[in-house]
Amino acid sequence: MAEFCGAFPVLPGKADAVRTFAADCHARREEFAASLRQAGVRREQWFLSPGGDFLHVYLEAHDVAAAFAQIATSTDPFDEWQRERILDISGVDMTQPGPPPPEKVLDVSA
Repeated sequence: MAEFCGAFPVLPGKADAVRTFAADCHARREEFAASLRQAGVRREQWFLSPGGDFLHVYLEAHDVAAAFAQIATSTDPFDEWQRERILDISGVDMTQPGPPPPEKVLDVSA
């Protein structure tokens, strides 16, 4: 299982929109879960930074690059809605290639 952890910017004044987006995704849980399964994502978590400047996204997938490719190209109405919300909240266009993923430099279990 591969992992991704990255920070997406939150545009000024959009922290509450992130919370609403998360609540909407939760309300549409079945559609969201189907989208994740289609992309090969086993788990996804979101963390809003203090001050609301960044949304940290953690996900586990069979193939992270393939998962992002699926999200970028899907014509499923839920996926299209999700891409629109991400663009509105962060300015990130999920249909375009992004920067390289962050490098994991520590993984410790006690």
